[in-house]
Amino acid sequence: MSSRDVVIDEDCDICQMMGDDIRMGLGVSFWGLDGCNMDDDFAFSFFRTPEEWKADKQQWEEFNREFDRKWKEEHPEDLVGENFESLGFEGDDLIQ
Repeated sequence: MSSRDVVIDEDCDICQMMGDDIRMGLGVSFWGLDGCNMDDDFAFSFFRTPEEWKADKQQWEEFNREFDRKWKEEHPEDLVGENFESLGFEGDDLIQ
């Protein structure tokens, strides 16, 4: 991409900086826009409508609830709050 192609938004300081770097010959530019560190709001999603986004969010919540339920059944030793003695703590050691 040319330095002009990198500047997607003229008001974006990062876009400008990336364009300047390429213009000065500082190498190849990469910009990861996969959304992995973005807020989990509809505005930042890849869904066309808020309804699609809400349905997906609900599906994930149901999946996570079911996963947690199964995990607790299959790995009761990992339930620190209910099995704290195995970690060497006594009741008085817990911070309330």
